Amino acid sequence: MKACLFTIFLTMATSLAAVAQESLIENLDKELIFRKEYTMKLYKFNVGHSCDQVKGETIMYDGKLSRCFDYIRDISPDTAQQVVRLMKSPDTYGNGYSACFFTEYALLIINTKSEVHSYVSLSFKCNQLTAYPGIKEQDNIKKGELYLYGFSKKGYAGLSRLLLLTKDVGLAWKH
Repeated sequence: MKACLFTIFLTMATSLAAVAQESLIENLDKELIFRKEYTMKLYKFNVGHSCDQVKGETIMYDGKLSRCFDYIRDISPDTAQQVVRLMKSPDTYGNGYSACFFTEYALLIINTKSEVHSYVSLSFKCNQLTAYPGIKEQDNIKKGELYLYGFSKKGYAGLSRLLLLTKDVGLAWKH
């Protein structure tokens, strides 16, 4: 009897989690911004979820929050403003283009109505980020005919510091 009740409880909890996932609506802004009515949440890709990497590249997949990521923490509004400013600064980029991309962390920017206004995939190992919507400042840095999307030393250190990831990704810039 206890096992049956426990199974029913797990089934209900799983269905409630699925419903909560589906309640997020993508309403992307025209550019990456952070407004006072928004919140920023940090997630980490969890290899233990045995997710297909295609689904793990972005936190949103087919209009739903990907199950490949674990919630880490909310980012304070002041810090979120600094993160967006740093990501939109041309000084954050300029190291070259890495052929790899493996999302280690993701940022989700939502409003109080659970509408997703933007999300960002961060790859510190591959030295770059991908934002939805895109960041035009990434395209402004070029040397010759090559666009240099990779993080500059300043960008790498700034993002890891603001997101409190310095112990995880290290401050020694290896790129």
